[in-house]
Amino acid sequence: MSNIIKIEKKDIIGNYFAIFFNMCTGVLVLPLILHYLNAEEIGLYYLMLTISSMVALMDFGFAPQIGRNITYALSGSKHIEREGLHGIPNLEPNYRLLATVIEAAKFIYKRLSILILILMLTFGTYYIDYVTNGFDDVDNSLWIWLLFSLSNYLNIYFIYYRSLLTGSGKIFESSVSIILSKLTYIIICVIFISSGFGLISIVIANMVSPLVLFVYSHFIFFTKEIRKSLPTDIKSEEKKEAISSIWFNAKKLGINQLGTFAILKLNLFLIGLFLPLSVVGSFGILTQVVPALSAVATSLFNSFLPQIASLQVAHNFKEITKKLSITVLIFWMIMIIGGIAIVICLPWIMDVISSNTKLPPTIVTVLYLIVMALEGNHTMFSTVIVTSNKVPFVAAGLVSGFFIGVLTFISLRFTTLGLVGVVLAQGIIQLLYNNWRWPKYVLDEFNIKPIDFIRMGYMGFCKIRKNNLI
Repeated sequence: MSNIIKIEKKDIIGNYFAIFFNMCTGVLVLPLILHYLNAEEIGLYYLMLTISSMVALMDFGFAPQIGRNITYALSGSKHIEREGLHGIPNLEPNYRLLATVIEAAKFIYKRLSILILILMLTFGTYYIDYVTNGFDDVDNSLWIWLLFSLSNYLNIYFIYYRSLLTGSGKIFESSVSIILSKLTYIIICVIFISSGFGLISIVIANMVSPLVLFVYSHFIFFTKEIRKSLPTDIKSEEKKEAISSIWFNAKKLGINQLGTFAILKLNLFLIGLFLPLSVVGSFGILTQVVPALSAVATSLFNSFLPQIASLQVAHNFKEITKKLSITVLIFWMIMIIGGIAIVICLPWIMDVISSNTKLPPTIVTVLYLIVMALEGNHTMFSTVIVTSNKVPFVAAGLVSGFFIGVLTFISLRFTTLGLVGVVLAQGIIQLLYNNWRWPKYVLDEFNIKPIDFIRMGYMGFCKIRKNNLI
């Protein structure tokens, strides 16, 4: 039988709901945050989100690499390839390889989470002490930071459980795990923030929600059949070889993530050093709402990712192109419509809820929407490249991230452009290479012209609309 992972209608719908609840953790709770927290607390909140993004870099590309290798194992791969794939049609799942990958994941994340906790309690504490003027600007900021550090430890420790679900093609179940986790987060935030507990409410929610994801994911993945099929005699040599093979591409993804952090998140980190916490909070709202819109826009693409990885094993490039063209078209439709809604409606909504913080000027919002739309577009193409077990964009990501950081620093330190300069720094550098290079790379690889790609996407969109999939 064929082991190509199938994506059903329920997987796509479930992923839409998961994206919606991912939005809720930031956007639905946002009115409470804006209403009940003061400007300094909101600024610290967004700095902590930025630090969480920095902490996520410590994953160093292991999670997606582990997820793909679980897909390869269940698709019949005999062993983990360091680079590239061999077509292996119609083979039964390789449970020994699956067990080896799982053991490797446990080994990796146990050590990563401990390292992260140590770094947050040392260097992280020093940074928060500096931006809060010795923990004086925000009440209980020291305890908030200590609990936040522990919550990040838990979040990192349980990351690989999502890889287990998505890698095994359990897209719907993965969506449910996210929904349950985020619902828990939202409920805790609503109860505690509205009761006057302030910023510590968010930290408590951030600690409990990953535990919910862990319990559900463990129950779903480790079924009686899986437990019976997985061998328990995995040798240390097998585990070391698996870690070595996973690390071969994970290190490239991890280094690229450093560049991605500099591209997307370092600006908020630098703003915290040069501008007041109130400005950090203002720009932070934008960096939360627009990426949430982008997450919705890429939800269909993410639903198809395990299937695309499976199709890479079978070398079915025509079908991959069809999936990609549809999802890119839908991405742009959602970004344009959602972007207009943000510019027109969001300032009014913030006035209605009596927000203590306002959006940045309209020019900043519009520029940021354009920059993030182009970012999301080329990221989808880059991700398709990664599913072929290749990572050719490491150097480009690092160089771009470095120059964005330098240009952002120069703008903040030596000009009066403020947030406009921050956004332009990212947009200009990305337009010079990454925004066009990786879409071109994929289209050349699949031997399709841009106009034919757009036409294929439109025809595919009409087809799934006819079948009521969206």
